[in-house]
Amino acid sequence: MPLYYFTINNTNGTFNIVLKKNNCEVIARSEDKIRGDINTVIEDINEVASSKSKERFEISTDKSGNYRFRLKRENGEVLLVSEPFANRGVLEEVIDEIVSTVHESRVEMVNS
Repeated sequence: MPLYYFTINNTNGTFNIVLKKNNCEVIARSEDKIRGDINTVIEDINEVASSKSKERFEISTDKSGNYRFRLKRENGEVLLVSEPFANRGVLEEVIDEIVSTVHESRVEMVNS
């Protein structure tokens, strides 16, 4: 099942990206408000995520003991941060789903 990007255009010229499953479950979101061309950023996310290079997905444990991933560019810039997952296995399944379907993702834009 393909994923989709829900983008929020802010009034100050920045935007946020939310990566969702088709059932509207949020998987990950941009850490900060982003400036620049939204299509370029989404293309970068697709390229990094579909590179089959799982080391781009940095898995960590948050203060609550939940697992999260950060999708990073080669230069270390964080593109997306996942929602918390109680089970590492489920998180790894989500990463596999992103790697295998992100190139099919559609984009839905809204203004805030």
